[in-house]
Amino acid sequence: MSIEKDLNILQEKGVISAEVGNDIRAYYKSKSKANPNIAFILFSIIGAVLIGLGVILLVAHNWDNMPRWLQTFIAFSIVILGQVLSIYGFVKNTVWREAAIAFLIIAIGACIGLIGQIYNVLGDENQFYFTWTMLVLPIVFLLKSQMAMIATLILSIVFLFASSRNDDVIYPSFLFWPIFGSILWYYWQDCKANAGKLFNRGVIYLFIISLLLALIKFNADGDAEYFISLSYFMLFQLFFILSNNVLIENHLKITFPLRWIGLLGMNLVMLILVLNDFIYQKDASFFETLNNRAFFMAIIITLLSSIFLLKQKSGAYLLQFYNYLFIAFLPLFLLNYFTGIGYLLMNIYVIVVVLFIIYQGVNNNSLFVTNMGLLMISVIIFYRFLDTGQSFFLRGFVFILTGVCFLALNLYILKRKKSHEA
Repeated sequence: MSIEKDLNILQEKGVISAEVGNDIRAYYKSKSKANPNIAFILFSIIGAVLIGLGVILLVAHNWDNMPRWLQTFIAFSIVILGQVLSIYGFVKNTVWREAAIAFLIIAIGACIGLIGQIYNVLGDENQFYFTWTMLVLPIVFLLKSQMAMIATLILSIVFLFASSRNDDVIYPSFLFWPIFGSILWYYWQDCKANAGKLFNRGVIYLFIISLLLALIKFNADGDAEYFISLSYFMLFQLFFILSNNVLIENHLKITFPLRWIGLLGMNLVMLILVLNDFIYQKDASFFETLNNRAFFMAIIITLLSSIFLLKQKSGAYLLQFYNYLFIAFLPLFLLNYFTGIGYLLMNIYVIVVVLFIIYQGVNNNSLFVTNMGLLMISVIIFYRFLDTGQSFFLRGFVFILTGVCFLALNLYILKRKKSHEA
């Protein structure tokens, strides 16, 4: 252990006392218990899933020759075995618990499918995935399982997309939201109790992906191609505002993915809008727009952003600036959509945002932020010049000037960093 070796050297040279060294050892020992070996848990889960699939395949070998009562007994026996192993794992340790619950989740899905096949129960994907999701959901709260939380989240997304394949479904797609909300509430409580847990800082990406996929699904169902960009911008804006929210900042260490996915997402949406000359519908009806699902989603997300904006913490100017971006974006977008006169204003708005990003990147010695702004403005310039009839001389001059700006600003930031370090 490198920490142990370093502590021994520091104690031998008298830099720290033996008492301080023991306190540091105790701290890292408690920290390792709070963050168990993620790789070991992951491979244990994979092993449990493979065992579960193997058992199902072994049973399937002689399935058709078995009487119905034996088939039913085997189907439920697999689930009962998974429950017993899960309870034992809950008492024993985290690795056992998560691996056993992975086996139980596979067993539940297999049991649902087998019972339907044995008794010829009619059903479709919508019913199957909803039933599976609802049977796995209680495991999250009863056994405090991260594996069950991830499985429920994935199954709910699969259910959401399965609901769109048939208009005449028993369980409508909006049932995804209470399921997602319950999982999010559990995640929030777990994060407050275990703020430093490495798992919680990683699983936030799964929640972000789930929301993005859910928005794709609802936009696709609502024939909302004109407002997809608006709803996505507002969702990315919500991510960014949440990253600067006092409720999250005080309890969780998950702000980095929210902040940078939100920032990159907003800039990407603005870039796409600029390159596609935005959207203008000459005969657009305001009342028809209100019935548009993506527009409705964008308004709901905007209201949520406004609520969390009231709880924002004081911070860097860049964060404050982006927290208020949607105030200008939404009216400009709607102005351009209904009248077309907002086109020039939207272009100016995007250019101002990009220049502000570059300014903040240089001011804070951030190569990432600076190059992101330079890359955005470069793409805009290249696209415009390649799409027009400008002379080769002018195009070449602009490209060279852009490249010089890239090199000059990067060298300037590196020089400032070295001077600060010195």
